[in-house]
Amino acid sequence: IEGGGNKSLTFENVPLNAIVVHKTDSVTGEALGGATSQLRYLGGASGTGGAVIGQKVTGSNGMAIWTGLKPGSYIVEEVDPADGYSIIQSSETVYLADNGEQSVITVRFENMPDGNLLIRKVCSANPSVTLPNAEFKITYADGSYVPDENGQLSSNGLYYTDREGKITISGVVGTVVVTETASIPGYTIDEATRTQTVVVHPNDTQTLYVYNEPETTLVLEKFIKGTDREPLAGVEFLVTDGAGTVIGPNNGVYT
Repeated sequence: IEGGGNKSLTFENVPLNAIVVHKTDSVTGEALGGATSQLRYLGGASGTGGAVIGQKVTGSNGMAIWTGLKPGSYIVEEVDPADGYSIIQSSETVYLADNGEQSVITVRFENMPDGNLLIRKVCSANPSVTLPNAEFKITYADGSYVPDENGQLSSNGLYYTDREGKITISGVVGTVVVTETASIPGYTIDEATRTQTVVVHPNDTQTLYVYNEPETTLVLEKFIKGTDREPLAGVEFLVTDGAGTVIGPNNGVYT
């Protein structure tokens, strides 16, 4: 540098690469936050191995970003979809080139919305009458319990109809077994339909109707003949159905 002169020196650095994961709803295209992805480094153009770089969760914009990546092959794996969704494509392999320029690759994953199961409990004589507080055991075909609407697993798989006679379970996919375990006073369970199986697909709502027979009441009144309906106590009656089978306790004898 000559006296009184200036020199400008320029140093260039090549920025490291980045991989962006973009997660969306396969039906609406909306961004999905809360999905977990994992990045593994394979090395070289077609290397082997698979060292785990780490995991990231998509934000509200449906994106997760890894920066500072060296050139080579990577596998982006979907570890856990957003709540209420199922994985469609589990992984994708990408290659970050070593060409002296920054390489940013966006990997797009879609998740399929899970299905919903709606159980409606109604009176068989009048379906407009809904039956609250009926008890059901709901499991998958393998016997595992179906999580409740908060994603918590029930200790016994029991659900109860609400005041409108409904049970609604979101985020269900697969074969579900629904068993009515207890009816409500005044109604009896139909043994032929006590247990029902339904298949719920992704982005699907299945409605299952369960009917209960209202119990009937038989009143027998005994009067003294020739009186103004003066009651006569202590008389025994045997009550049977049309086939001769006794009905009720005490071998069908009522007094």
